[in-house]
Amino acid sequence: SIGELWGVAFCISYRSLAQSQRAGLDEARASLSDALAIARRSGDLTITHQVLYSLGLVAQLQGDHAQAAAAFAEGLELCLALGDRVNVGYFIKGIAELTALHLEGQRGVRLLGAAHTLMEATGVPFQRDDPGGRWHEQLADRLRAALGDGAFAAALSAGATLSLGQTHHEAQELGRRLAAQ
Repeated sequence: SIGELWGVAFCISYRSLAQSQRAGLDEARASLSDALAIARRSGDLTITHQVLYSLGLVAQLQGDHAQAAAAFAEGLELCLALGDRVNVGYFIKGIAELTALHLEGQRGVRLLGAAHTLMEATGVPFQRDDPGGRWHEQLADRLRAALGDGAFAAALSAGATLSLGQTHHEAQELGRRLAAQ
């Protein structure tokens, strides 16, 4: 009623994550699409990238990996434009997981290592208690089994040495490839 579009988008976004647990992913995704339109109208890049993360997560859980990659890639660009180093890792992690699933397991794990290092440096948890939490754990287990413990650990370690610029460049390239699939 007061025209606070940022707050409306924020509330819809977080309500949508709750919906994804109770009512289902289709309803959550529809609400997130509404929230994204409102966030874009608000002009606030912070709430826009927050909604994009939620939309990417729900699309990922639905198996729409092209939409998830597009949302994560756009959110990453907004975070970097804002200088928001706290949330960059979440977007890179999303792209990394999709890469590991659909393009190249070892390269995805390496990008996961970079995301983990970035998130650790800013004090944010690598594993959040969100609707995708179980999915993330299962994916890591599958990748470890597919690559072997040594190769999995080596790829994570290699990613930990990447700079933010290198990580951004790689995530940007992979995000574009994934979104085009």
